Amino acid sequence: MKRHAWLSYLILFSIFFPIGFWTGSQISPQNQTNGFLVKFKMISSNAAEINYPSLSSISQSNSYKSKTELAQTNLLILFIDDLNAPQPKLTSAWLLIHPDDSARLIFLPIFQEDTAPEDLLSSFQLDGKRLSKRFVHAIEKRKLLWHGFIVIDRQAQAQIAEKVKPSLSPEALASFAILNAVCQSLPNQPQTLVEIKRLIPAHLMANFDLESSLALWQLRLSSHPYLQCEFPTTSP
Repeated sequence: MKRHAWLSYLILFSIFFPIGFWTGSQISPQNQTNGFLVKFKMISSNAAEINYPSLSSISQSNSYKSKTELAQTNLLILFIDDLNAPQPKLTSAWLLIHPDDSARLIFLPIFQEDTAPEDLLSSFQLDGKRLSKRFVHAIEKRKLLWHGFIVIDRQAQAQIAEKVKPSLSPEALASFAILNAVCQSLPNQPQTLVEIKRLIPAHLMANFDLESSLALWQLRLSSHPYLQCEFPTTSP
């Protein structure tokens, strides 16, 4: 009798253990995808090794969603003086949030030109498409989650402003003015993204395929010319 009971337990264990293991692997954050084969990770000094989503590639099916999944894409937008300088200087930093399946773009300032924190300024350094560990740590201390980053220098800012809002004077080329002007103008001028692509890589770069991302955004805006631009913690 005991032998039969033991065999029953063994059979049940053999059936349900693989099922439980497979289920656990599917809901694990390390095994989640977001449209493309993308692994969401917290801030990492090995940022260039992560397969980041392009901002326009969010197309999430219900079968991939779970309670632990982040239903948005976050990008760092880093404004610098000169991308071609031996040691570019950081002038402003923002977090761009794009909730899934929406036309919302939410811009949150990490710091603007007149409020530069010393730890971010002193630790900022680019090594190809990789941020320095010190800078990543300084960002991490602010409890921010991001999936990729974009770097824009002053030459790019000036050329972008000339396309989207020629009335902006060189003195008014602050990061807030640039982001607001671009976001507001794109629904009516999606072709602007073609001009922006020409700034890559001399004055504009990212640690993901930025050219493909901009091309997809242009296609999307040509079909559905609408963006909801939000600056919830910033006033002009």
